Amino acid sequence: MHGTMPDVVCCRCGSLPHTLPYCIGGTGREYHCFCCLKPPPQKCINCNAWRDIDMSMAHTGCAQASFHVFVYTEPWPPFPSETVNIPAVQPSSADLLIPFRYEPEQAVPEVRSEPEDMIVLDDDEEPSEPEDVKPPRKPLQEPDWYTVNEIKEWTHCIRCNKERTRMTGWIRHAQMCGQDPHKNAKKFFIYNHIKGWCNYLVMDCRWDTHSATSTGTCRTCRTARERGNPLPYMPQPPARPDERKLAAQRVRNRRIRKQRRMTRMFSPPPNL
Repeated sequence: MHGTMPDVVCCRCGSLPHTLPYCIGGTGREYHCFCCLKPPPQKCINCNAWRDIDMSMAHTGCAQASFHVFVYTEPWPPFPSETVNIPAVQPSSADLLIPFRYEPEQAVPEVRSEPEDMIVLDDDEEPSEPEDVKPPRKPLQEPDWYTVNEIKEWTHCIRCNKERTRMTGWIRHAQMCGQDPHKNAKKFFIYNHIKGWCNYLVMDCRWDTHSATSTGTCRTCRTARERGNPLPYMPQPPARPDERKLAAQRVRNRRIRKQRRMTRMFSPPPNL
């Protein structure tokens, strides 16, 4: 069944922007990719058959031709709905009314002067032209990534220089300060955190509690997720030295949680 296609979906797994931040079925931490628009479905121009079918099915022969000819069901790429008309520049009426008067050249008396020294350039040597000197371009600074354990070892915030007086609330301060747009210092990200629409770094396990459409604690993220806005840009995090060990641990924890959930669902109720 083919309906209206969404405007923006993940290029890898086809998920909507307001779903989980990672691709379903991916290995490790693979973020969604929304770099392009999903084209509309295609149909055969002869027999009106769909091109996109299930993997377990196969196309039947075209009833009116030897081969299928698939075309888009909607104009693609989408053209602008309005045409911008740029008015042509016309000369003003005042410029057209100015009369033109011809004045003959007056005879200029010849004045003999002493011969000047002529400078002859060699044909082999070409005159040097000034080269365009471009200022050196500043290299792009990659954002810094830190773990929660590394942030706990800070004696002061690396972005606002706030001194740590106690451990309570220190991680929360880093989550709020890391992507604060009102500060000019270099921003940073935290592993296993998602950047919300409110510029707050939220832990992966608390993302639904923070931005759920009905019970989310953040009003900004709750409204943006309800409208289907894509998540703010987050670069791909660099691999940590123990990334393979952590990925295996995440898979093991996910399997344990699934087993516990299945046990709770199918276990008999306790005897009252």
